[in-house]
Amino acid sequence: MSDARPRRQGKAGLTPDGIGRAALAMFREEGELHIPRLADRLGVSQSAFYKHVAGRLEIIDCARGVLFEGLEPPQPEGDLGAYLRTTISRMYARYRTAPMLAAQLYPQTTVHREPYRFFAAFADGLIGFGVPLPLVLPVQQVIDFTALGAAVGMGIDFSIIRTTVAATPWGVAGDEERFAGMEAATQAVSTDSDPFEFVGEAAVRGVLQLLGR
Repeated sequence: MSDARPRRQGKAGLTPDGIGRAALAMFREEGELHIPRLADRLGVSQSAFYKHVAGRLEIIDCARGVLFEGLEPPQPEGDLGAYLRTTISRMYARYRTAPMLAAQLYPQTTVHREPYRFFAAFADGLIGFGVPLPLVLPVQQVIDFTALGAAVGMGIDFSIIRTTVAATPWGVAGDEERFAGMEAATQAVSTDSDPFEFVGEAAVRGVLQLLGR
């Protein structure tokens, strides 16, 4: 009988990237981060493992760093709306490969070089489109959190949400001007469109409206 347990990697994997790869694999295969089992995957005791990493948050950041390897925001060409749509789509494509990791990323910032590099380039693009400096970080957070939320919600039955929203009166004619993303919501519940398209488009239209674009 073959042993289906993950192979122990040995001490050569005890680098930030090695720890991140093992943690990302655990999130994908087991749906959680269990530090004793992670240490076992890496071939060390739990006490020895903590000589190489400060704690759970650092491990999660290392996993996010591996997830972001090679990820680039689009070139800041065309209009701001297209730039935001492409950026959020690329982020979602990565997050959806590890939704249980994505669920852990809401409360923490990143110091890993790969996400930092991505968000620095994203910020440069926003500035190039004339987004005021005080609003660059909030816009990034809206786009990031929307991509995260869509990835985490992959298992949600959106047909129930569509049915509920479709039966909800949005108010008098003209209210669309007051609610960012209202048109996107209406389209989403009246068609079989991808739920990510719904939340992504609602987020982008909300940002554009608040920026007066």
